[in-house]
Amino acid sequence: MSQPEAAPPVEPLADYQATIRRSEIAMPALIGVAMLAGLVVTGVVLWADGPALESSILVVAAATVAGLLWCLAMAFRVHRWTATGDGVVIHERPKLPLTGLSHRALVRWPDIVAFRDVESGFDFLIEIVTRDGRRYRMAQTMVQEKGKRLLSVDPNARLGDFVASLQRSAARAGHPLPATTQGFSFWNTVPGLAFVGFLLALSLAISAVVVFALLEGFTTRQPRGGEALAILLLLPVGAFWLLRRLWRRRRVVLESLRQSRPLPR
Repeated sequence: MSQPEAAPPVEPLADYQATIRRSEIAMPALIGVAMLAGLVVTGVVLWADGPALESSILVVAAATVAGLLWCLAMAFRVHRWTATGDGVVIHERPKLPLTGLSHRALVRWPDIVAFRDVESGFDFLIEIVTRDGRRYRMAQTMVQEKGKRLLSVDPNARLGDFVASLQRSAARAGHPLPATTQGFSFWNTVPGLAFVGFLLALSLAISAVVVFALLEGFTTRQPRGGEALAILLLLPVGAFWLLRRLWRRRRVVLESLRQSRPLPR
């Protein structure tokens, strides 16, 4: 009697977790806190004097540091996606406690109307859009290797492998995911490009002040003063490069949307 064939191994359910860096929230908030602190300090210097001036500046400095730290803390969130037979279980929570609200949702396979690749600054993400207009994003997991300062892609948790697993899970459930398209991040929208343009103008103003000071004979004796001045002078170059990169990405996404749009009859 022949032995019954063994059942094929069942692929484990897709489960993925990564930290989302919401730069579209952090950068405007940081610039806003810094500008507000500058205005408050200016007002204090104009209207206060003596001991009141010193104490007021110390309070403003402490509040500014606290505000900057808060902006950085609330920008990091942990997203976890788990594929089931019905859809994707999504859990979003703040990276640090008490810096945001948690959110849980079950996105069923038939409710996914768009599946997109998104480039947000230097981060690569995937995005799903549901019938009710909600958007959920997952980033590539990054790790820090020994002896290196920069983060690199986690070789054991590649985002592309997770996407393939999601596609197989949806297909087995009888609801294949929509074809992958290109998507906008905040930085590719008009407000995002305008904000980066503002940063470019601000960096040009800072570099102009540095150049004027150097022409007037300004020198520094700080150990890394020369490096700091060089960074300030090169700020416009970095801002312009970033603006150009974001603009090119916007053109790529618009061209992708144009090609995927059905032709009118």
